[in-house]
Amino acid sequence: MIKQPKCLPGKQAGLSLIELMIASVIGLVLLSGVVTIFTSNNASSKMATGMGRVQESGGVALDIMSYGLRMAGYQGCRDELKEPVQMLASAGPTINTAALNYPDNSVWGSEVDDSGSWSPARHPDLDAIPADMEVKPNTDVLYIRYASGNTIGLNAPMPNSGSNIVLPRNPEQLQTNDLIMISDCNVANVFRATDVTAQASTGVTTIQQGIGGNTQANLTQVYPNGSTAGAQQVEVMKFEAKAYFVAPSGRDLPGGDALHSLFELDTSALVPRPTELVEGVEDFQVLYGINLQTDEFQPPIIRYVTAENVVNPAQVISVQLGLIVATADYSAQDSDNQIYNIAGHRVGPSGALNIDSTHDGDRRIRAAFNTAVQVRNRLQ
Repeated sequence: MIKQPKCLPGKQAGLSLIELMIASVIGLVLLSGVVTIFTSNNASSKMATGMGRVQESGGVALDIMSYGLRMAGYQGCRDELKEPVQMLASAGPTINTAALNYPDNSVWGSEVDDSGSWSPARHPDLDAIPADMEVKPNTDVLYIRYASGNTIGLNAPMPNSGSNIVLPRNPEQLQTNDLIMISDCNVANVFRATDVTAQASTGVTTIQQGIGGNTQANLTQVYPNGSTAGAQQVEVMKFEAKAYFVAPSGRDLPGGDALHSLFELDTSALVPRPTELVEGVEDFQVLYGINLQTDEFQPPIIRYVTAENVVNPAQVISVQLGLIVATADYSAQDSDNQIYNIAGHRVGPSGALNIDSTHDGDRRIRAAFNTAVQVRNRLQ
């Protein structure tokens, strides 16, 4: 006969209903704590990631524009008191006008008001901004022209003013259709390169400036001109003309509002087209530092004014840049009620007091960026 095993004293055969309920409650409490910690960490991570993107975007935008401003008006060793730079390209930026010649007009700006009107009036070069890409109201437009500081001399003197330009190498990576300045410290020409070829073995680069992209086949002089400079003293450099403005990116925020970005318009290109540089730029403001000092041997006296109050662009020796950059999603936990100050311009949520313009006041992460840049070529 087989005996049934007896339950040993002190051994539990199962859980009672009360014990099971207590264990479930403890588990739910622990799970709730884990979910709370995960949600908090996830929100903090989104905030940190969003702020990181904003900081990176703002820094990149200021770096790009600051470089152009520091170089504004550069023309190598050529004295700005010489005769005007000759623009030979048949399509390119305006550098000489009846009122002002390059480099005096190398920094230009305008303010766009609520109705979309520009003050001063839109620069003719900026008609290349497409009609369906309107500059955001209550923001500024900045236009800069300069020759690259990465200059190189000629490999050999030009036999005549219509000859090809031969360089020992091509450090600027000049290409066909680029706008190029050539100068011997006295006379400077800007022309369109109709062909650029380089020898694979030596790097010697040949640049043609034919009638195809220019108003004439020849430069205004041969380089070097007589004994005024040797071939290595002639400076060849890329010529840049770039405008910066805020406009709709063509994409929408999760709430359906337009996402704005900072755009660059390269008017030195054969066919100028706006290029999106930095996503999420909501506002762009500029102040221009005018030198009121008339004695060139005394330190400058700078007064910062808005674009519409710049009477003589040649007096601009410093520029303040201000940006507000925001994320492309709603990463913040609360609505943004902060007031930002960019280049003397106060931006806050609708209904805030003593502001010049508004931001959306939504849950996007925002940051303000400000910097002051000296126009090096105008420093005494």
